[in-house]
Amino acid sequence: MFDSENPRQSGLCLFDPDGHEWSDADLIAETTIGWASEWLHYYELWHVSGEWLAPGVGYESVAQMNQTEAEIVREVIADVH
Repeated sequence: MFDSENPRQSGLCLFDPDGHEWSDADLIAETTIGWASEWLHYYELWHVSGEWLAPGVGYESVAQMNQTEAEIVREVIADVH
């Protein structure tokens, strides 16, 4: 669940509960592990680009990165390349 008051303390957003993508009958190894891996991929890209590039419900709230941090990341990337 995304915590807008403290985004850094938010948990992983792996599926839309309203979309009925998961039930307690599903095996974690067949669903949650893959979803977590994909989420971590997009999370790392978010730190590099400052934009949440993953598709899904509610990505706008996750993508609200502090503008100063985003600019610092862009400057670091520019220096590396």
